[in-house]
Amino acid sequence: MSNSDPVNAKYYIPLERANLLSDLAFFAGAVLSIASLYLVKGGEPLLYNVVNISFALTVLMVFVGGLLIRFYYFPRAEGARIQDFLGHAYSIDMTPTPTDAYYNNETKLPMKKMGAQLLENSLFTKEIASRMLRGTRVRYGLYVIIWLVLILVRDVEFGFLLVASQLVFNEQVLAKWIKLEWLRYRAERTYEQIYRVFVNKLNGDKFNCSVMEYLTYYETSKVNASVQLSSRVFRKLNPALSVEWETMRKSLGI
Repeated sequence: MSNSDPVNAKYYIPLERANLLSDLAFFAGAVLSIASLYLVKGGEPLLYNVVNISFALTVLMVFVGGLLIRFYYFPRAEGARIQDFLGHAYSIDMTPTPTDAYYNNETKLPMKKMGAQLLENSLFTKEIASRMLRGTRVRYGLYVIIWLVLILVRDVEFGFLLVASQLVFNEQVLAKWIKLEWLRYRAERTYEQIYRVFVNKLNGDKFNCSVMEYLTYYETSKVNASVQLSSRVFRKLNPALSVEWETMRKSLGI
């Protein structure tokens, strides 16, 4: 894939920053909620009030940030990427700043180009998600283990256990892990199915229908998961995946 990606710079970098701020607010709120358990209202009233007000503000930040990400930043970024995807397939500029050689194939027919682009996209998505899951499984799995230990330890305060449960089963933690697993599975299935379409040399309406079916499957998976893939992992894997894609593309004649 190309190094020139204005869609990423204009739409996905702001989304990445919004996700980071939301995560920071969430974990700051987690620290404050635990701290509030050990503060006595009558002992340090000023500190008690500061901690609780700060906690309320972090909860508000996470709520507002979540709404902005779900209904503004993520749809805006995905919409721009789909416009760029279709523009490349039909060789027209649908955005003011289209990507340069972001999709790499030599096919001319729009529907065949769309299928090739989908194959390339799903290859990158499944591999990036798989690499992201290496650390995610360890980190979030550790959270669940710690929570189970707290459940089994009898002398843990109920208030602390309640806070820990709220943190672990929050959308920022366990749900994010599950959504990333689901996205990886769906991207992998898209890749396998669209690869078979090219290997089996489908053509005409059968080819067109299959491409549209798996494109819809792939795009709805991304929207439902609402998970942003790591740009850091992308940059790390891009050279090797680009070589893999070139080899595959040539073998399929696309």
